[in-house]
Amino acid sequence: MSVDSYDPSRNLIHRDWVIVGVKRFGASLSIDESGVSSSSRGLVGDTAFGVLPNVKPIHTFVITIAFQSVFLIKLWRTPTYRSFVTALTLCGYTSFMFGWHVHEKAILLVLVPLR
Repeated sequence: MSVDSYDPSRNLIHRDWVIVGVKRFGASLSIDESGVSSSSRGLVGDTAFGVLPNVKPIHTFVITIAFQSVFLIKLWRTPTYRSFVTALTLCGYTSFMFGWHVHEKAILLVLVPLR
């Protein structure tokens, strides 16, 4: 990847930003070509697993709603401040655990209410 071929409309991962930054300052950088063709290459696309089953968004939606309903039913039966904060935290945790597309910063949905 050269600085001249940089396309801002493309989604870049952290590795690509490092390459662009290093080349911009004139340093030399060797790139392992086997890592470029891996599944985490920064391009948007579907990954097909060889052994694991393909999971669709509807599957994660149903699992997330099923687990969240347990906490929401308990909140409905005992509506106190403590049960609200507990249900809020645990619903955020189930979204983090079973969500379709989750970023690592989504764990803040669990950690912030616990403060």
